[in-house]
Amino acid sequence: MKNRFLQLKQKLNNWKWIECQVTLHSQTNQQQSYRLLETNYKIMQDCTVVEEQLQFNIQMQKSFNFSKRIGWNWHKSWKLPEIIVKPILNCYKLYTKGLRCRLICGYVEDVSTIRQVELEGSIEKLYNDEIQGFQFENIKFSSTSYKLEGVHFHVIIEIYRRDDIFQTELTIKSVISPPIFVDSRKAARNTKRFDYQKIMSLIQPFHPFSLKKQLIVRSDKSKILKIEDTLEGLNNYLMAQNIRNKCRHPYFLALKFRSVFDLFYNSSLYSTHLTLEQLLIKIQQYLVDSLNSQQNQSVLLLSMKYTNYSELDIGFFSNNLSQLQNNVIQVVAGSQIDKNWIKININDLNNIYSEKYSTFPRVSTTDQIQMKQYFDISSDESDSDVCCQNDEQIEFCKQQNLQEYYETKIEIQNKKVCI
Repeated sequence: MKNRFLQLKQKLNNWKWIECQVTLHSQTNQQQSYRLLETNYKIMQDCTVVEEQLQFNIQMQKSFNFSKRIGWNWHKSWKLPEIIVKPILNCYKLYTKGLRCRLICGYVEDVSTIRQVELEGSIEKLYNDEIQGFQFENIKFSSTSYKLEGVHFHVIIEIYRRDDIFQTELTIKSVISPPIFVDSRKAARNTKRFDYQKIMSLIQPFHPFSLKKQLIVRSDKSKILKIEDTLEGLNNYLMAQNIRNKCRHPYFLALKFRSVFDLFYNSSLYSTHLTLEQLLIKIQQYLVDSLNSQQNQSVLLLSMKYTNYSELDIGFFSNNLSQLQNNVIQVVAGSQIDKNWIKININDLNNIYSEKYSTFPRVSTTDQIQMKQYFDISSDESDSDVCCQNDEQIEFCKQQNLQEYYETKIEIQNKKVCI
């Protein structure tokens, strides 16, 4: 598992299609529908049934654009690269009657559900004997990431067989692309605001009440999923569209997702005579000071605990790595940690933070204004979405039942890794 995770982490710009078995959530004419893209390896070839796994040979005319800041990306007005899909079945002859392929676009609602977004163009193809596969060209995205709260889109290739007599479909296999950020000409200002909110979400203190709240993923009124203390729960939290005010502070992540992370601090930066309370406050001050300095020495390290995670869960987590770290905060997946990193007791962290929250350093109003000027954001825009609130505001918020008022806001997922 460790090697698989490190490979995903290290090859940030490596395009990879991964087999997926997810629920596709669609909406047409105000009617919701759910369909399971479940792989079925029993494929009719001539008149026999074999248990042979169907493989894809997927060729793209060119690759999507890639940047370190937002990962794979594309422009809404551009045609997608031409895609040719050729099924491979070793030495068997593929029974092609009724064999079809479709392209599906969507974004992640939770780790088991993809919300479909329409594509423009001919997205369903019959098997072509001449090319021994399927060819897709002149396809475009119909929406942008900005219109959908900064989400990244995924392209799914589904090979299926249709029975025209009984009007049934059988999914033979489906694969999912890495996340793709879909841009538009009107997006520049939103990008700057997203960057500002990401910075604030990593360093601004959070109210202790947010640790006690039951977070949920709500894709629609009929589907509500509790966010649990698991890697899947963490992925759901980071990708949930209904949670608009996310907190990514290392203290919060270590306390909220205890089964996923251990938290360490860099002992070479601090005296051994400090109490834990003094240490935690000094570390918080270090995070705040990093805004106005060129500090490149990491002070906190979130270490991922190992268990039997699925490749898809690891992939989703890898995509979210860039949201959780900066020049002074690291996220690692390895048991080999340098001896200068010392583990912080989570129970002590919880007690101290809950009692001394008001004494933890914050980003000053002056620094926030300067940051907004740097990112070209209007100073009169409220910071209520990206800063923790005082007790009166918190009580008002509780009465209004605003689900995610306290956590720091970030509306973009800067995913660097394909799944």
